[in-house]
Amino acid sequence: MTGIPGLEPLTVAELLCGGPLNTARLACDVPLDRPVAEVRLLDDAAAAISCPPHTALVLTEQAARGGWAVEVTLRQAWERAAACVIAHESVVTSPIADQVATRLGVPLLAVPDDPHSAALRVAAAIARPEATRSALIARCALRLAESGENARAVLGTLNAELPGVHVALITGSGTLLAGRAAALEAWQTPDPAITVLSTPIPGPDGLELGQLIAAVTGRAKAWHTTITAVLSIALAPLTAWAATERLRTDRAPRLATALLDRLLTEETPETLVEATALGWPLDGPLVGIALLRTGPAQDLTAALTGALTAAWDLPGPLVAHGEGWVSWCRDPISWDPALNRLNAITGLAAGVAGPDRDLRRLLTQAGAAAVVARSHGPGTLVRAGELGPARLLAALPAELSGTARDVLAPVLAADTDGTLLATLTSVLDLGGSAKDAAAALGVHRNTVATRLERLRELGVDPTDPRQRLPLHLACHLVR
Repeated sequence: MTGIPGLEPLTVAELLCGGPLNTARLACDVPLDRPVAEVRLLDDAAAAISCPPHTALVLTEQAARGGWAVEVTLRQAWERAAACVIAHESVVTSPIADQVATRLGVPLLAVPDDPHSAALRVAAAIARPEATRSALIARCALRLAESGENARAVLGTLNAELPGVHVALITGSGTLLAGRAAALEAWQTPDPAITVLSTPIPGPDGLELGQLIAAVTGRAKAWHTTITAVLSIALAPLTAWAATERLRTDRAPRLATALLDRLLTEETPETLVEATALGWPLDGPLVGIALLRTGPAQDLTAALTGALTAAWDLPGPLVAHGEGWVSWCRDPISWDPALNRLNAITGLAAGVAGPDRDLRRLLTQAGAAAVVARSHGPGTLVRAGELGPARLLAALPAELSGTARDVLAPVLAADTDGTLLATLTSVLDLGGSAKDAAAALGVHRNTVATRLERLRELGVDPTDPRQRLPLHLACHLVR
């Protein structure tokens, strides 16, 4: 039986892909874009010599009983430009037959049922190619729906349901996200024998998430149209997957940031329980790192935080905090390799501090060192313990002066002659010694004591470990 004139015939791939031969086993890895214009049931392997091109040759069990019948039919199929050879799986067991099919490039299909039934199914399919293609697309749509909102599952379904096609999900820059590397290789290295079909994947925010690409051998237009239709059906679950992942990565960093803020300001039993449940180290001497972007000031996006978190493989959490990110752990480690990896994502500078038992002080010191590191460019790592106070304070950017004035607002409001600010700065510069501060200011020690008492009444206490470093930085920024 032959196909309908005027309609592009089905390909071997379409017969396999949810079509009449979807239960058949492909015995060799050969291109499947061959058109199938006719089907012939052969009672004698020698009869293949009289078949026209693009014919599906179906060997009956009687024809396959003869020695080397499958191999002989494959040879004749190659000579006659036949579409494929179909035989019962019980006779397609010889590795020699597979080797001959591969060498000649002729698809050899092993069916589990009666070859007569297979021939009838193929004949019915090629008589109604558009209906067969519609059924194929519908089957793929059902399988994709069963895959759920998971990129790897969707790509696995596409590669399973589209025989002879390599499908992959890649980023715009060509990074493989899911699917087969062979598709990416075909996309990167054009081959005249391979057609690469591409469908952009829109993200939840309307921006392009990546591309869904399919590498297909041959140029059968109808088969390409079918593949493109299936790829377009996959857009919905992939977009839903992206939205779900975006929501998850957006929510988790925000929760972590909120928890750290509460931990540093309140440290209630509830916050300690939540932090402990997350595995955050809280007791014992801690070491910490603060990371700051070195480029133009930008908001910390959830996507960027998610990318950095995914690349973070050191002990301790990585949490968005302030202008950048912080991490801390109990044991001293080498931070440089991690900083190098993260710099591949975005330019960063880092400040390291500790060991220290006070998490707030630790992160404040690491943040101050990161400000110094940022002035030297991406990839710079500065250790707070190796900096002299003068160098550290001199490196503070002027744009922080507004925040510093907020910190010192009570003092600045009450300090009409500047003596309170000068005394606070001197005491902090001299390690908290009122005696040394009095000598530096040229006043009596009791005068310094009186001014310190006035500062405490305003809520500013330079002897409080939690206030000391922020106050010290603020004093130098507003002077």
